[in-house]
Amino acid sequence: MRGQKHLAIAALWSLLCQSAWGFAGGGCFLPGTPVMLADGREVPIEGITTGTK
Repeated sequence: MRGQKHLAIAALWSLLCQSAWGFAGGGCFLPGTPVMLADGREVPIEGITTGTK
């Protein structure tokens, strides 16, 4: 349930960014935004690097 909430928030932010700037990305997530990894752990978004699962 908690992961679904984070996914819904991420989807909403993505839509807001797309409508405001015409594209996704570009710093739409605040530092400290929790991201759930494949193993169920949550890490702050700034801890995500290429290949993080």
